[in-house]
Parts: sequence; C-alpha cells; structure tokens
Amino acid sequence: MSATREHRAPNTPFDPQGAVAVVTGGAGGIGRALGRRLRTSGAAVVALVDLDAEWTTHVAAHVAEETEGPGVVEGIALD
Repeated sequence: MSATREHRAPNTPFDPQGAVAVVTGGAGGIGRALGRRLRTSGAAVVALVDLDAEWTTHVAAHVAEETEGPGVVEGIALD
C-alpha cells in the first residue's frame, strides 16, 4: 500500500478549499450545480469545461454572479 493511501482515511469527505476544480460537462445542469457548490466551498479555481464555447462561457458567468466564494470561475471549451 502506498504512503498516500495509508494516510487518507476511508470515506473522508472531499474538501475543495484552495483546490483547482475541473468540471467536465460544466455547461449542463449537474455541471452548473457542481460548479456552484465548489465555488461556495472555497475552490480557488472552478473550470467549467464543455463542448459548446458560447454556452459554457454563459454558464460560468452565471455561476460567478450567483455565488460568493474566493475563487474564479472560468468557462472553457474543449473537445
């Protein structure tokens, strides 16, 4: 067993504070909700990634407007 696995407690909730989070499918409903949750939980960067550049940018702007948090929210189009 690696040192990392030994150190990590089983079933420990993920703490996104200060993390860089990449959400694939970020322009959809679940991606948007996850982006909101990550930002309000303290993620330093929330990257919403999807195929549709225009819609992804639109959703990222709304997540940034609708939530308070220390991090930035970016919409990125990737294929």
